[in-house]
Amino acid sequence: MGLALRGYRNIADQLLRSVTGAEALIAEGANRFSPKQKRQRYEEARSEAGELASHLERLYRYELLGEEETDELLTLANRVCAMLTGLIRRCSR
Repeated sequence: MGLALRGYRNIADQLLRSVTGAEALIAEGANRFSPKQKRQRYEEARSEAGELASHLERLYRYELLGEEETDELLTLANRVCAMLTGLIRRCSR
């Protein structure tokens, strides 16, 4: 990702926290034993992925990401959300 974020350090920090937070929560959920605990972590990870999508859209509005790169990254974020929705449903049975 070729971001020129000079002057936008706050957004870069938020973006990084969203990405790493989602990743860590998925790992935590996978290592929990009870379905309730797994579901909670997966729901939190899905929220982080949604937050990531909003940051990506903001970067596009600020013209710090191109349209093609934004679309590609949003597609990945949406796929992660869909995967997490499936895991949440599985833990809710």
